[in-house]
Amino acid sequence: MDITLQYLLNNNLLQNEILLPVFKHIYTNSNVTKAFLDILVKIVSLETPEDKAKRIKTLSNDLADLLSTDNKLIVYRGVYKNAFSTTNTSSLPIKKAISFTTCFDTAKFFACRWVPTLSTVYTLQIPVDKIIFYTNGRNEKEIIILPDKAIANYITDKTVIKQEQITKAEYIERYSAWLS
Repeated sequence: MDITLQYLLNNNLLQNEILLPVFKHIYTNSNVTKAFLDILVKIVSLETPEDKAKRIKTLSNDLADLLSTDNKLIVYRGVYKNAFSTTNTSSLPIKKAISFTTCFDTAKFFACRWVPTLSTVYTLQIPVDKIIFYTNGRNEKEIIILPDKAIANYITDKTVIKQEQITKAEYIERYSAWLS
């Protein structure tokens, strides 16, 4: 799917106003790769100031019940290390992540689902203007932020509100419940 979208983008065969909706649909139904992230960066770079303002307004309306008064959203990210007790298998570090959820239990599921040796749920506060889109297409209440150095530099001790380790006993119990 990355190749098709890249071709359409490179040849200007998609109108700018449909790029993000098309990307959102593809994201919800495929795997994320480096090329896929490059496409997201390109799509956002093509966004006009008017389109960006419209996107932020739509997100603000869609997430109104969850936004703080200063237009920030509490989000969660579940990360793991050493899935199935193997070495060198980890989720992306928090500073490289693009997907987060507005649901703590969903983040906990992603932190624990591979029975890792270490699982952590991060709680962050992200301004709505850093969010590219929101989707609940997979029942994950997922937000996507732009993958770039600015975001990596943005996610700091000031944005990470909390970091919670999940004990093995707790996630094995939860994992069993999720499977049943």
